[in-house]
Amino acid sequence: MSSFDLLVNVLPLMLEVHVGEARIASVTGIPTEGEHWFKTIVPKNVEFMSYLKLKYRGIIWRKEIPLSYLENQWLPLLKVIKVYVTSEGRYNRVMIYHFVLLNHLIGKNTLNLLYYLHKSLTKMDHKVWAEPLKTTTRILHHGLIKLLVLEELSVKEQTWDNFLFWN
Repeated sequence: MSSFDLLVNVLPLMLEVHVGEARIASVTGIPTEGEHWFKTIVPKNVEFMSYLKLKYRGIIWRKEIPLSYLENQWLPLLKVIKVYVTSEGRYNRVMIYHFVLLNHLIGKNTLNLLYYLHKSLTKMDHKVWAEPLKTTTRILHHGLIKLLVLEELSVKEQTWDNFLFWN
């Protein structure tokens, strides 16, 4: 299991946060069980036909599906997945990997969300370090990062307000 350090490095208070699955589990309470999977792995045999409108269920799909082909009841949950979990802007299309996450959320399969979030943060970290001037479009999972920073601040006996004031 790999981990990385999230550096919030603005003087006078430098904060180094070690990020791994165990740390994410401690701040979120997410269970450590389930299949290790990330969206870069092409899933096989993903059940998604039941989410489609009847007239589109007979088509063979390879990678993406227009959002308008889905039953309306699934649209709000898919929007949550795209905005808060996969953090991407292709809102008019649904990728096959979105159905893996949807199946997890409705109980059809069990994913290790700690693994997923850790992989996502690691990917974000690499992109930010590679192109630091493009951070506005690269920083993802703001709420999770804040939870990790808050936990590290409590270890250092610092408050969020003090951290914001000095940075």
